[in-house]
Amino acid sequence: MADAYGGYTVYTEEVPHLNAINVICGLAISIFQTDTLYVGLPTSTSYIKIMDVPYYRNIAKHEPVSVDTIKEALGSSPLSEHFVLAHNPRINHNSASSTTATVYCDLWDSQTGARAKALIGRTIMIGRSLCMIREADQHRGVPVCQRCWRWGHPSMACRAISIVCPHCNGPHKAEEHRKVASCCKGNANANPPIPPTPQSVTECPHKAHCINCGGSHAASSRKCKFWDHRFDQQWINAKYAEVCQQRLDSRNNSNNLRPLA
Repeated sequence: MADAYGGYTVYTEEVPHLNAINVICGLAISIFQTDTLYVGLPTSTSYIKIMDVPYYRNIAKHEPVSVDTIKEALGSSPLSEHFVLAHNPRINHNSASSTTATVYCDLWDSQTGARAKALIGRTIMIGRSLCMIREADQHRGVPVCQRCWRWGHPSMACRAISIVCPHCNGPHKAEEHRKVASCCKGNANANPPIPPTPQSVTECPHKAHCINCGGSHAASSRKCKFWDHRFDQQWINAKYAEVCQQRLDSRNNSNNLRPLA
């Protein structure tokens, strides 16, 4: 036994099973006279994928399978003890016309990858389909540029003319917003005059505007729909096309309402 990370490490000759961990936990509780101890294995993250999962819950109505349905199938499987999910499963439709999907799962695992090893090469029933489990590479999702705050490319590949503020879309960095943004600088010539934001206020109190979805939040916010779909390139492409069309329609409607000269 040795001190480690504010607790203790017990060295074993092999990866202990759950029963052995429970025994160690019982001994630790009796020694330290407390019932608030946590005993577990050092963790890392393993990545697996489940192949040929039925994409439609109801193929006649084209109703996609939900994350909850996938989690229910994992939880009711004989392999359920190994599905310790670090995040919700990600359902990746194999193509626009495909009836199947690939489901990616990030697992909390031991440093030896014991859980992933117990799953890879096995099969699991999802709906009425027997699906193969395979090893997967780490999937970081669609990149979001920290320069223009658009999804689909890293900052090193950005072609925007200037930097964009994620809060107001102005041509300045986020940390410069309070000093240069018009909403915080105020306008003494306005009627009535708009006072500047007090220096004691560290964050902009004004309404943000997302450059991606048009919502009232910063482009860097996890409240954005784009963040929820950061692993779905098809959804992001379709959403950009939809937002661009909405802006074009809005611009055309504004032009139609202008009085004739």
